[in-house]
Amino acid sequence: MYRQLTWLAAHLGIPYRMPPAHPFNPLQALRLVIAAGASRQNVETAFDMVWKEGRDLQDPARIEELAHRLHIEDMQAALGDERVKSRLKANTEDAIAKGVFGVPTFMMGEGLFWGQDSLEMMLDYLKDPGLFETPEMRRVSSLPIGTARREVSRP
Repeated sequence: MYRQLTWLAAHLGIPYRMPPAHPFNPLQALRLVIAAGASRQNVETAFDMVWKEGRDLQDPARIEELAHRLHIEDMQAALGDERVKSRLKANTEDAIAKGVFGVPTFMMGEGLFWGQDSLEMMLDYLKDPGLFETPEMRRVSSLPIGTARREVSRP
């Protein structure tokens, strides 16, 4: 996946640099974005630090830098603010309830489009939502799970 993302960014001419570790715990960064106001600009500020600059948002110095870029004067107060924590929890629960799985996820009407590889399908949906209301699309949208992997306990 990392190689594909690196290749795709280069292929599309998009500045991209993987952070030093992935996955990572984004909790503090998410709290700061909410504290600053979850605007597109603030989300892009955090995303740019991670995906454009390859910064480690688990590093306390980088979290402090993010707070500065988001114009948050009292980082510790923002991180500990119960309203911010509650908002993040509510946002997370709402996303889970809607079936959001990862980034990017776009919700168009009742349709959920997840992953960069679904962007063209989403654009087709925007052009003609009826494409996704055919009998076959409705049928495949409600297929039961045929089998599931059993959980494997790890030592």
